[in-house]
Amino acid sequence: MSDQQVLVLVRAHIEKYGKAAAEKASARAKALSEIGDAEGAEMWLKVADTIARKV
Repeated sequence: MSDQQVLVLVRAHIEKYGKAAAEKASARAKALSEIGDAEGAEMWLKVADTIARKV
């Protein structure tokens, strides 16, 4: 996933969840990790980290 695509997800997540956006993205990463989707989990961790720096 490109940096541009990550930023689109970041903006959408912040718009939808506000201050809870980073927490929601982290939870999604954890859920994906638990089912064995390491690539998806890594992407959502990147989203969560980016959100945390913005909010």
